[in-house]
Amino acid sequence: MKNLHQLEAGYLLNKLGIYLFHVKDNISVFFQHVPFPFPLLLVFLLLLIITLYSIRLIVRIKKFTEEESVILELTPPAITEKTAYTTQQLFSTIHELGREQTTGDKFLGKKDRFSFEIVSTHDQGIRYLIRTAPQHVNNFKRNLFAYLPHVKIQTVDEYLPKDFETTSKFHFRIVEYKLSKSFALPLQKQDVLKENDPVAYITGMMTKLSPGELTSFQIILSPTKSKERSKIAYLLRTNQDVLEYLNKHEYPFLLKIIFAVLKVFFKIIKEILEGLGQVIREFQYDADTVRKMREYEAESRRRLNAPKPPKLLTPYEQEILAAIQEKINQPLFDATVRLLVVSKEKKDVHERIKGFSASLAMFGVPNYQVLKIKKNLFTLL
Repeated sequence: MKNLHQLEAGYLLNKLGIYLFHVKDNISVFFQHVPFPFPLLLVFLLLLIITLYSIRLIVRIKKFTEEESVILELTPPAITEKTAYTTQQLFSTIHELGREQTTGDKFLGKKDRFSFEIVSTHDQGIRYLIRTAPQHVNNFKRNLFAYLPHVKIQTVDEYLPKDFETTSKFHFRIVEYKLSKSFALPLQKQDVLKENDPVAYITGMMTKLSPGELTSFQIILSPTKSKERSKIAYLLRTNQDVLEYLNKHEYPFLLKIIFAVLKVFFKIIKEILEGLGQVIREFQYDADTVRKMREYEAESRRRLNAPKPPKLLTPYEQEILAAIQEKINQPLFDATVRLLVVSKEKKDVHERIKGFSASLAMFGVPNYQVLKIKKNLFTLL
């Protein structure tokens, strides 16, 4: 047993103070070898990065608002025998069409967007529209004619009212749908189109409108390359628990920053407490005991960091993993799904939104992936 004087709080604090003093000296020596304005340079670089990022965001938003678009109306033939596979190939060509970017667009992070819309009004009935940039119109038409040779395509005007004073007696609401979990978990496949047409349920909720009322379902697609796809592919290759990784709760970006700062703070506190505990143990026990304790701690860390044995999967989980593999191997899009309802009665707006959400249920996979309304301040009002 060491001298009891070495276990007194004053003695331990004195030792800790000497240790921190040496740390301060090391930092001082570091800055003595660095030019004087080094801290100011760090602050300047940080402010420069924030300024450039803000300018980049403002310019990108400005370009989006000033960008012209062309609306194409599609009239499909009465009978089509296209399969889900041929439709998938069509969207592969659209993905490749949207990937071509100028150097300026790459710098700004601006991507081409394609909007697929189903619009219903009392006067014109249900229409199928595609909204795209003028430079993509001709190639879009060629791809559509290759997909459906007998489709009729014409350019139409904007259907949204320009004068909102004429719609002051109407109630409207815009809702946005999102995936309930990670994008890697696919929605339900719609392979047997001859037996079940999912669009029929969607358009069924857009009928029987009064004059002046409007319902619009919009899917905006933008080709993307997700870094998350590489992470998921790595987990699949190494036979790790992909489902556990995908089922983790996704927090907003601001909360992620707060949690990261708190994590660093608590890690520093943990290191200080562990260091203080180690100092106490070294004064309390002899050298041989301390060595054995260190070996035990190192072995415990190795066991915690050791790779886990492969998880035994149920047949249903194996099917889900195969679907995930198929999903991430396809061309990926950033997708925004919106619904606009304009009606004379407020209760009719809520009723149509509720029915529309129910019609999207057939695309969901129970307990894994569904489309649900994205909550925000306006949806809660």
